[in-house]
Amino acid sequence: MPRAVGWRKNKKRWPPRLLSRLGNLPAQELRAEIIFIGNNQEKSLLKEVKQEMKVPSTVVIDFTLSKLAGLLKMSDVMVTYDSGPMHIVATAGGPIVALFGPTNPNRTGPHTKKIRNSKTMDCIPCFRKPCIY
Repeated sequence: MPRAVGWRKNKKRWPPRLLSRLGNLPAQELRAEIIFIGNNQEKSLLKEVKQEMKVPSTVVIDFTLSKLAGLLKMSDVMVTYDSGPMHIVATAGGPIVALFGPTNPNRTGPHTKKIRNSKTMDCIPCFRKPCIY
């Protein structure tokens, strides 16, 4: 079985235009405040996403782990890739919408929460780097 170690984040990352479209939905329909979080390596990506947003949004770069945990715990919901912050929110008890690409949600998903309402494609998990779709 292929191993999903050594994944670079950009192999799982959505393009900026799709991230901004995703952020626009709850902002426009629910008047939700959208906060994008990332690290210094993601600065240019987040700047591009923010520019494509149709509504105001906030970008937060390089929070300390404790501040990140506090922000995520106060959030109504976190939309994320299968990432470290996903596990932080799961541990803190916050609601998550996790976007999985070519990885297996049962293997890399939050172990503190059950995966519900999972929608998958027939090819998941393929473990391809990057996903061909």
